Amino acid sequence: MRVWLDLKYVLRKPSGRYYYRRRIPDDLKGHHDGLSFFVQSLKTHEAAKAEAAAIRITQQLDTLWAYFRNPDDRSIPLTLRQRATAFLESHGFEPGEAKKPLSKIDHEAPFTAIDLMLELYEGKLDDVRHGSKEETEETAIIREALTQLNYGKAWHWEDALSLHHQMNGDGKSKNDLNHIERPIRRLLSVLGDKPLSEYTRQDAQKFKDWLYDETDQALNKSPLSTSSVKRSMDSVNSVFNLANQEHSLKLDNPFSGLRYRKQEPKERPAIPVEHIAQVQVLCQKFDDDMRWLIALISDTGLRLGEAAGLERSHVDLSAEVPHVIVQETDNRRLKTKTSKRRVPLVGVALWAARRAVEASLRNNTPFLFPRYNKQASTNSNSASNGLNKWMKEHIPPQYVLHGFRHAMRDRLREVDCPADVMDEIGGWSKSSVGQTYGQGSSLERLHRYMKQVAI
Repeated sequence: MRVWLDLKYVLRKPSGRYYYRRRIPDDLKGHHDGLSFFVQSLKTHEAAKAEAAAIRITQQLDTLWAYFRNPDDRSIPLTLRQRATAFLESHGFEPGEAKKPLSKIDHEAPFTAIDLMLELYEGKLDDVRHGSKEETEETAIIREALTQLNYGKAWHWEDALSLHHQMNGDGKSKNDLNHIERPIRRLLSVLGDKPLSEYTRQDAQKFKDWLYDETDQALNKSPLSTSSVKRSMDSVNSVFNLANQEHSLKLDNPFSGLRYRKQEPKERPAIPVEHIAQVQVLCQKFDDDMRWLIALISDTGLRLGEAAGLERSHVDLSAEVPHVIVQETDNRRLKTKTSKRRVPLVGVALWAARRAVEASLRNNTPFLFPRYNKQASTNSNSASNGLNKWMKEHIPPQYVLHGFRHAMRDRLREVDCPADVMDEIGGWSKSSVGQTYGQGSSLERLHRYMKQVAI
């Protein structure tokens, strides 16, 4: 007697073991040797484990059947190698199980997993080998599946990246994920796609030198500084090491422990007060959203991403001390814990905030700068490119938007602002443990020094 559970495609036999059973669509029976049902043991007597295994098999079959119905559909989110693994699992096998015995012939020679797969599919491969048919993605999947069955699954960058996103991607913005993906895409373009085990120290050196020296328009890549090269290699090592550790691949990581070129860090000079005043006058003259953003930064010292991602609810103009609240949002993460803060609005920053709030209400948007918040995350790169280009037309080109932040520190020093107040205004890390105690300064105290630096 079979006992059906309230689990899709799951049944329990009298032995207590759970099985997966699903009808094979008529148009796909040819891919399953004419069978009407796909049946596979779930190898458990526990309902919870059976449910998890059944969900996994259902997803694998859905993907595989979608491919069989439309091999040219590139929207199916699996690589050929992943499809091959799913193809194996649909037959009840895992990579590396070629010698798994299924039965015995004449009580001596075992009939194994590889024997079964060759019996089912070698004919299709022979047609390609002998030239009677062209290679298709189906035969490529079969060939890859047989390779995995014989030698185990070879881990590639796509597999490792998928694992990295699965384990570390929750809550991260598209920009955060892109910081991890971009170096991997560049590596594949330089070194080619091969199993992780086949990359060498020479490959790692070649990629590192390419990051330093080469320009690639297709990859939006120009020669990088040592700090940028290190960030790229940190992403590569993070993805490689996670796969290596989580799946016990026991590989030596050729990308770790590289030596980097010594370079003096590129200075971002503080913008002199006379140029700040010049820019602020121009901002009030142009009086549009891009200039409001520049003006806001010029008299607050906010980071560009912090300012560009502000929402109307983060601005309090009715308080005794008008101020902005810098906090994490769905569109923007904060750089550090100390970045969360309140910053008084003075000078042209107060003017810009008022103008941006009015426009936000008029356009029925929660953002002060919707131009840079049209997607799931604040587009700081777009803001940086456009705003810095405009500034270079009016002040010397060595001064960039981030120079306002450096200048704010200097301006506060000139009015004898205490170090702890400077740190609170700029969201800089605390210079002593004692500064982390208590609630911090009042808005009135912060405002006392901010109004002294307004131009």
